[in-house]
Amino acid sequence: MPFAGVSANELVRNMHPLLGLISVPAALTDTNTLATVQLSTLNTYLPRKSNDELLLLDGETTRLDIRLQYPAQRRWQLGFDVALYQHGGGALDGFVDQWHDTFRLPASGRESAPTGRLLYWYQRNGEDVFRLEHAASGIGDMQVWLAKSLSMLPAWSARIGLAVPSGALDQLTGKEALDVFAELNVETPKLFGSDLDAHWSVGVVKQGHSESFWNTKPEVYYSQGWFDFPLHPLWSFRGQYLIHSAAFNSSLRVLGEHALMLYGGLARKLPGWGRVTLGVSEDPEYGTAQDVGFHLGFDLAL
Repeated sequence: MPFAGVSANELVRNMHPLLGLISVPAALTDTNTLATVQLSTLNTYLPRKSNDELLLLDGETTRLDIRLQYPAQRRWQLGFDVALYQHGGGALDGFVDQWHDTFRLPASGRESAPTGRLLYWYQRNGEDVFRLEHAASGIGDMQVWLAKSLSMLPAWSARIGLAVPSGALDQLTGKEALDVFAELNVETPKLFGSDLDAHWSVGVVKQGHSESFWNTKPEVYYSQGWFDFPLHPLWSFRGQYLIHSAAFNSSLRVLGEHALMLYGGLARKLPGWGRVTLGVSEDPEYGTAQDVGFHLGFDLAL
């Protein structure tokens, strides 16, 4: 195997309608995986306003993430990521309202907002940066990356990548800038002698110039990690976090400070095929990621 240890199989990202356009990559996946597909449904309600900025995100996004990867040489891995978007009204609004009530999570006026509305709107100094009120779909920014195994025990690896501006801001599928990223990964199978497998990474995204998002910060620093705990020979529980620094120079806290997302779910091995995953994501720091996301994934192994 070119890489020791284990890696995630979920293409979990910050899928906030705006911050999700930042090129923080999904975690590395198992090196014996040829393709990973993940379907996510994401519901968001976020009203924020300051003296010079207005942000109102109310809607639902369905996102299909696809990763293809290939072992280029013994210690190298070449990968390609792309997402397909569908923005629409909040079909899950009622469910999410109940979700917030059940777990006593902040609603921030969600209960008084129109049900089923799509309005993704960001205004700066009285001018619209984007305003999406009708259903839209399209391809997102594509990422191409190269990873190299640095050592086997402990399992260290490095990855560099490029995000190509193939998305469109008016459809809210891309921020129309060329980004680069680099990260360092470490994997720790059987942590502390237990059955717990874990993976951590730290990295940085160098954001390119965008005519529309001229207030982006030059760099976004991030860390993500996950663990896998077996429940049965075929089943395991997966948990994951993603935290990144502020992506924008903004007077709005949700854009001008760090973001945090948590994920939890189940994975089932498919002998001879790969794995199916089912999970839920949340924003414990309200407004910095999607309100709630439901994720169904499948990976095809060698």
